[in-house]
Amino acid sequence: MKKKLSLGCFVFCLILCASCNRSGQATICGFVKHHNDTIVSAKVYVKYDGGFPGQDVNLYDEVATSDASGFYSFDEVPKGTHYLYGVGWDPGISDSVFGGIPVLIDHKKIDKSTDVPVTE
Repeated sequence: MKKKLSLGCFVFCLILCASCNRSGQATICGFVKHHNDTIVSAKVYVKYDGGFPGQDVNLYDEVATSDASGFYSFDEVPKGTHYLYGVGWDPGISDSVFGGIPVLIDHKKIDKSTDVPVTE
């Protein structure tokens, strides 16, 4: 059952990513996840051309908010190695969650599916 759910989420994300990219530029999109649970209304920050700048969200270049399914998206992303940092609330544990992941964009026209893992 978990494999079917994971495959379904992956396919859903690919479809959403494909529909997001209308500009001819790269798109990074995915879900904010705490283990297998998606985190709704999480803030996802991106630092372009850099590693993890820390937890100070003022050091990031752009922000997106995950929707009711935990999905986020950044459009018109330049080539380079970027860092995604997510901050949200997991009602299942009644606690805040945060974490991040680097992502590489090596082609101008690409849809990059990247889930942002968060933990307490």
